Amino acid sequence: MALRWNIENCKDFEGLTTDEEWAITDALIWATMSIGINEITKKNLKKVFTRIRIDENLSGSYLTRGKKRYFIKIEDVEKRVGMHTNATRYTDTQFLKRYYK
Repeated sequence: MALRWNIENCKDFEGLTTDEEWAITDALIWATMSIGINEITKKNLKKVFTRIRIDENLSGSYLTRGKKRYFIKIEDVEKRVGMHTNATRYTDTQFLKRYYK
């Protein structure tokens, strides 16, 4: 199944498609599959960031800029409130279980 996404509900969705911001937007779109959260809302913002931080700390950063690793910041996630994808959702237990195996 193809990954479908939409950022039109983000506050500045056109700004998220500029060269510099698009790399982060693209990484977060694909991250929804790893973290098991398919939308970013004001309510789940911290949870999304926490899962991303866990995933990046255990698996490596989603992005590199030049030769430096770039770890997603909470501000990056906050800019994308309103984004959603068709990624499968995971409960907290399902998410954490992936790392224990």
